[in-house]
Amino acid sequence: MALAEGERLRLEAVLAASEAQLMRLATATQHKSRWRIAVAAHKRAESLVLLGRLSEGLAACREFTERYGAAADAPTQVLVASALRFQGLALRGLGQPRAELDTCREAVRRFRSAPEPVLREVTAQSLLVAAQIHDELGEPEQATTALEDLLRLGAEAPAGV
Repeated sequence: MALAEGERLRLEAVLAASEAQLMRLATATQHKSRWRIAVAAHKRAESLVLLGRLSEGLAACREFTERYGAAADAPTQVLVASALRFQGLALRGLGQPRAELDTCREAVRRFRSAPEPVLREVTAQSLLVAAQIHDELGEPEQATTALEDLLRLGAEAPAGV
């Protein structure tokens, strides 16, 4: 994933700002700063992946998901979904399709029954990526199963979604 020099510089600045913000927030009261810390940690993980620092980004995404994955509020779960997406991108860049499939399965497991449309969309995207990976690995039966699961998900969508 080659970046233009200007984009690389912008992302390096975002990463540095995120890390500085994390350091400042680490000294603040956890309860009051929980959301700001989560957003800064997510931005850090995202920036690392987009900069092509895939191993570091993967570790940051995993740490984020572990730390915030059990949060009950929808906004934090949207960040968790995004962290899983960036984890998948890092794994793809690292040439680890089986681990990327595991990440897709994790997203489907977490968000399949979520009432929020954005999280159901994450499930759908994860199923599409899984189908693509199975196809690339020469596993047409598993690819078909993922697509059939996607169709079932669409049929299960709540009215008005």
